[in-house]
Amino acid sequence: MKRVVIAAMATVLIAGCSGSKPTPTAKAPTSTPTAKTPTPTAIPVTTADPSELVSSYSPRVSPDGTQIAFVSDTDTRADLFVMNIDGSNLRRLTSGPQLDLDPDWAPDGTEIVFNSDAGGSPVLEVIGVDGSGERKIGGPPWAIFPVYSPDGGRIAFISDLS
Repeated sequence: MKRVVIAAMATVLIAGCSGSKPTPTAKAPTSTPTAKTPTPTAIPVTTADPSELVSSYSPRVSPDGTQIAFVSDTDTRADLFVMNIDGSNLRRLTSGPQLDLDPDWAPDGTEIVFNSDAGGSPVLEVIGVDGSGERKIGGPPWAIFPVYSPDGGRIAFISDLS
């Protein structure tokens, strides 16, 4: 059986999904970032205990350079986590028996796109950095390695169609 791997640009109306238009570009910080991170008023995520992390991978630094999103294997499989760049304020964004993998930050830093196999095969999902608004955003089955375009209007991904 021959597998075909295609890279595609999915026209995903991120602004329609998130309710706001992302900023067009993000600049790398020119100085050492401070640990000043605004605290959302309602945080549906749990503060994570570092001892529950088995192995961590796929680190992605936020557009403003203050946070890191990453995947960690836990007792429930693979979940998404976010922490401040200095390692403080570790938070679990997803939880459950599914694999949540391949995070990428929206250019405005408010959301993270990832793939999840909660339905059996990987699909694209978006979640707010505060853990709110998790939702499927479409794409073909087996959509993996999602990456936002610089303007936040599209998501590139790989789809393994066999």
